[in-house]
Amino acid sequence: MLICYLPWAGSGYVINFLCYYNKTKFFMINKTFTYKDQEYFASLSGDYNPIHLDRVYARRSLFGAIVVHGIHQIVCGLELWLSNTNSYYKFKSIDAMFIEPVKLNQKIFYKFIQNQYVVEIQILNEVNSVVSKIEYEYEDWSGRQKCGIQNRSPKKERAVKNLINDLFGYADTIDLMLNLEELETKYPHLRSKLPNSQLAFLLSATRIVGMYCPGENSIFNSLNIQFTADKKDYNIKYKVKKIHKRLNIVSICTYSNFAIGAIKAVIRPPMVTQPSAAALSQLVRPDEFKGQRALIIGGSRGIGETTLKLLAVGGADVTFTYFTGALEADVIVHELKQIGVKVTCFQMDALNGRDIAIKLKGTQLNSLYYFPTPHIFSGSKGVFQKIQFQKFCDYYLFPLVSIVENGVKNGLKKVFYPSTTSINELVNGMWEYSVAKMAGELLCEILEKQYNPLLIYKPRLPRVSTDQTKSVIPVNNEATETVMVEQLRKFSAL
Repeated sequence: MLICYLPWAGSGYVINFLCYYNKTKFFMINKTFTYKDQEYFASLSGDYNPIHLDRVYARRSLFGAIVVHGIHQIVCGLELWLSNTNSYYKFKSIDAMFIEPVKLNQKIFYKFIQNQYVVEIQILNEVNSVVSKIEYEYEDWSGRQKCGIQNRSPKKERAVKNLINDLFGYADTIDLMLNLEELETKYPHLRSKLPNSQLAFLLSATRIVGMYCPGENSIFNSLNIQFTADKKDYNIKYKVKKIHKRLNIVSICTYSNFAIGAIKAVIRPPMVTQPSAAALSQLVRPDEFKGQRALIIGGSRGIGETTLKLLAVGGADVTFTYFTGALEADVIVHELKQIGVKVTCFQMDALNGRDIAIKLKGTQLNSLYYFPTPHIFSGSKGVFQKIQFQKFCDYYLFPLVSIVENGVKNGLKKVFYPSTTSINELVNGMWEYSVAKMAGELLCEILEKQYNPLLIYKPRLPRVSTDQTKSVIPVNNEATETVMVEQLRKFSAL
């Protein structure tokens, strides 16, 4: 017999279906996490890691955007599950694994599979790949709170920047706390139907990983909690149990009078810093690029940043654009000014044709360098995603047409369009990126014919050291400045 109905699910959730079949309960709900959700959870848990809250910081991280706390995903799932019952429960165990990041405003699906007193929650992305998985065993509970906790929020503080060698023998204690009034506003079922101490212990895990151990450069990988007898306890002890240096994995043990937890966290690589203008000035002659009136689209970081510095110290007249990296752009302008080199910059949305036309009107240039890009490593292995491919096309194809059209009116003669060796390699998980870059190469040929005698140089660049190419496991990236000096000289000779 199949029975379906729609339960209450709270604000921000959409029920897809709920059914019972052979006493096993299934239902799916979709959800997107907003920035307000992030702020709320940071206040509730005390995990203020900038990867979850700072847009500028997060875009230069391994993931290229703000990511949702892994424990936040669990907490939302538990609230949804509890919203379908009037009973009271307490956990016996919780197991969680966070496979892929969930990003801000990304649509995900909660899939609940319940059999007796065991529940599995799978969190799926839009192509039906599992990004997180949680399983928990529970038992009936009287609803009477027996464990004591501090009814307050953790204080707001900066995450500690620990390196892997700082973590050997690391141990500390944090207070066990939970602001019950704040919890009530968004998660009323968690507030009333689970022991507050168990939820506080769960929340402490994200604070430990995100703020202290490893701290700022952390990724929450997995969690196991075994709950024991109800005993009063006001703090959580934790210590580093094991470190795997090659994989940058840290194993952490957490414990209190009523629970024992095992956490695995990954130390993610820090931001990549491009060489200084002073250092780059040693690679080129002061007049090597003299005569170029260069416009660099997307010059506040990565290959674009190195390119503009090389051109500027080589005598070119350089203007560059940025979209969200205003602070980074100011730093670059100031850095070049310190060594007597002047460049100009302005904010522009390369995905907005009207903004392009307004910002480029009257801009005199003879050389264009085109570097805008979304996060490259964002595909799923074995799946070609239409949405992902469209995003790459939105960056690599359509704006180029508008910019070239406006540039030709203002003296544009040559275009540098960076392609990629991933086209040759067809890396699984980067198919959308590779195909979009192939389409970009073809578009360049079309634009050359349309605006003859315009020249477009489209080298397939190797993997170089930028924010886009860093990884948890170290890989060999070529030096950005070495690759770009060679390519800029070839472009100048055209």
